[in-house]
Amino acid sequence: MRKKIIIISCVILGILLIATGVYVIPRLLRRFPDKAAYATYLKCYSEDGLYYKKGNKIYFLDADTHKSAVVCSKANCNHDSEDCNAYIEGANMFMYYDGYVYVSSFVVDANSDNGEVEFFGGARLDGISCDGSKRVNIYNADCGAVLSVKAIDGDIYFTAYKFRNEKDFTDPVHDNYLYKYDLRWNKSTCLYEYNDDSESQYSSALEIAEGDSKNIYIQHSWCTDSSGSEPDINVDLFKLEDDQMQLLDSWENVYWINVLDNEEYGIASVKGQEEDADTIIYEFKDDKIGETELMRIKDGYGDIMHEYISVVNTDYKKLLYDIKNNKYYIANTTFTEEGTYISDVHDIDEEHNRIYIDNHDYTGMLPGTVYTEDMSDYGVVDFDVFRDTFYTELDDLTDEQRKQFDAMDWIVIGER
Repeated sequence: MRKKIIIISCVILGILLIATGVYVIPRLLRRFPDKAAYATYLKCYSEDGLYYKKGNKIYFLDADTHKSAVVCSKANCNHDSEDCNAYIEGANMFMYYDGYVYVSSFVVDANSDNGEVEFFGGARLDGISCDGSKRVNIYNADCGAVLSVKAIDGDIYFTAYKFRNEKDFTDPVHDNYLYKYDLRWNKSTCLYEYNDDSESQYSSALEIAEGDSKNIYIQHSWCTDSSGSEPDINVDLFKLEDDQMQLLDSWENVYWINVLDNEEYGIASVKGQEEDADTIIYEFKDDKIGETELMRIKDGYGDIMHEYISVVNTDYKKLLYDIKNNKYYIANTTFTEEGTYISDVHDIDEEHNRIYIDNHDYTGMLPGTVYTEDMSDYGVVDFDVFRDTFYTELDDLTDEQRKQFDAMDWIVIGER
């Protein structure tokens, strides 16, 4: 009898060891991309093409075939409900990493009953496999939003906020969180929580700065209640080291600070809190923002697109800044304000010589025109051809063009 018990115990132990090996060993051997990835607004690219939102569906634009398809491989799927892998209401930030496109989303709804209004909503972070066959949930909350996402060595870092008053979303006080999700073990950990109970906090946000390096910089912006007048906005810049927040510097009366950090170079963009404040681009090195201005955007906006900044003043006044090589490219129509419409830029993948653009021609569009549908038409062309056709490098401008550029009131180029 004892021998039988020993044999049964050995069999059970063997089964447990095999089961443990089947679960543990593949995860220990799993390899993740060496390059970090970070989320961008409403679209992101992989080595094969671009993922983007249109309506409530996620699409993929194949860079080789130039054709788009919904990212769902379910048979007979109508792509019109949460049962579809590609259907995400309120999609916001996109990031591609290790065969999945990760999408954050949030929705807000209200219910009125006898004059009492209650707000309802949800925030999520989901991963959709690149073939559209799987969809996994990373984060789920009853209210708030996921603000930023970055992936490094098999870990997904993301920031989220929740309304302090879950039943009244008009109350601006938020609790902010920094999470790490381990893809190897499918485990989520809260690394940092900010929930100031003092009256000094009126509103706040916690966001991961952009960057292709494995360094993680986080800006914490917050403002105080100034009893009806404009509140003072403050920004603290942190660096995450060994999963601990280390304060680098603090600023007052600044709307936001964004950092793009790579192994060899970096820049920081700083915008003042006034509505018409300039956006200033500085060099960022050794965890510090330099004092010399590389560029000042006085009117318009600038989008960081991996190793480039795309600056837009009007449909015809545009600029591309090559951060790595410190080169400026001016749209040819900047000097004529007429001619061929230059497509809006969605993202730049210089590694594969691709630029993703909006193929729709908006020539003649009047300011204030309201469109009832998304008219964008996503396309991809060779980056070098697009740049050299529609832009001229600053050093190659004619003397007359250089005089015109120096006199412009929407952009100022500094030194580096």
